[in-house]
Amino acid sequence: MQSDSPDHFLKLAEKRFQEKDYLACELALEPILAEIPDHAGANELLAYVAANTGDMMRFHNLLLKASHRPDCSPKALYYLGSSFLEMGQFEQAILYLERALKIAGEFFEALHDLATAQAQMGEGQLALQNYTKALHFRKDSFELHYNIARLHDELGQLDL
Repeated sequence: MQSDSPDHFLKLAEKRFQEKDYLACELALEPILAEIPDHAGANELLAYVAANTGDMMRFHNLLLKASHRPDCSPKALYYLGSSFLEMGQFEQAILYLERALKIAGEFFEALHDLATAQAQMGEGQLALQNYTKALHFRKDSFELHYNIARLHDELGQLDL
């Protein structure tokens, strides 16, 4: 690996990020982004710097930039979907959460957030299916049991 290759700078930036030296991390990413402005890994790492320094809009925008690349990580897609969910943009949340699940396979957080977005869009049956899948990962989640019960109630599926 050449000392001026994107991989070299990315590894250096990751090391600085782990050390919580966010300024040095950003500086290490500059050569990558100067050459490849939409580099998925560099934008994703820069997004995590933004999140750790409290700039959630920058976090969202950098993840959005990374998401346009085919090598965008499922983790970045998950966080982007969750960001859209928090902003109340449920269709966009569903799009990115489904992409994350397609790449990474099923995992609790994405299934839970996907179901929450689907429930907000009035897709109760789909939401119920995804909440139930999430239950396989965390049977002890009070919030998950509550959401399932609430959906059963909304769908008129309570048998007392």
